[in-house]
Amino acid sequence: GAVKAASFITDRYGNREQRTTNSMPYPDAVSPEQRVGIKKSYALAQFAATAVCLLPDASMNFAPLLAIQMAPLMMTLVRKGKVGAGTYHRVYAVSLYLGY
Repeated sequence: GAVKAASFITDRYGNREQRTTNSMPYPDAVSPEQRVGIKKSYALAQFAATAVCLLPDASMNFAPLLAIQMAPLMMTLVRKGKVGAGTYHRVYAVSLYLGY
């Protein structure tokens, strides 16, 4: 039910191309090949963060929260022009890997 509701809302109000981390710009110095590697690295870390939530140790369940909260904050700051794309990617990458 929840997945169908989320898909309906995305179809009606959202944009499947311009959302979350995949819509964030990269600095000009980052090549297309590097972008693919960065996105793969993000995907693996996000998968690992999801897997950590399944562990029986409650303290480990909170490890991914920094990245979960940092991503929307940094995306907002990039869109408002307060920080650059490079800063977004550096802060997001560090926050993803701090839990490990």
